[in-house]
Amino acid sequence: MEPTILWVGRVKKYKRVEHIFMAYKTVKKRISNAKLIIVGVGDHLQLLKNYSKTLGLSDIIFTGWVMWSRLLVSSIRPETGGKE
Repeated sequence: MEPTILWVGRVKKYKRVEHIFMAYKTVKKRISNAKLIIVGVGDHLQLLKNYSKTLGLSDIIFTGWVMWSRLLVSSIRPETGGKE
């Protein structure tokens, strides 16, 4: 299983999703099989797609809109022994 970074939300300029791209680029240098998935739509989406190509990050997955019921999000917190 590949290490995966998942971002979910409206793709708006003020959310600064491009910062994740820079972090992802650093992660890829150390973990070559890491993945980044961007889930969501918004008026900043096409700009982010173009920016990812400019950075040479052609492996970023943009899913577009996904129903919440289709997302499986698990949160494990070590301080609670894995309980939410």
